Amino acid sequence: MDQVIASTQREVIRDVMLSAHEIGVWHTLDELTQLTRYSTPSISAQLRHLRRMGFTLEKRVRIAAADGMLWEYQLHGHATRPDAIASYDAMRDSQPSVKEQRAFQHRSYRTRNNIRSTSI
Repeated sequence: MDQVIASTQREVIRDVMLSAHEIGVWHTLDELTQLTRYSTPSISAQLRHLRRMGFTLEKRVRIAAADGMLWEYQLHGHATRPDAIASYDAMRDSQPSVKEQRAFQHRSYRTRNNIRSTSI
């Protein structure tokens, strides 16, 4: 049986962008939003993090109009900052799982509302 590994937003965006680079495609933030279903601010933040990790993030104008410019992006290369990668991995590994978060929320709700377990 294949094991499904949950990917972080950063990993998904990195994989989408690197795949696009392989075929010479550039993406706008709106296109990335449609592809990943993540919000535009989240995508922008993850692209900044990837750049800080050592990936090359290129930006160019796709359309220049009177009301502004439409930018498109391309990511390539690989992470060259081991310190950034290690700190990111440590932060990700220290996050509680969804199951742990739900258990904590349940305990907090029961405590706030003074609900006790009863055994019959």
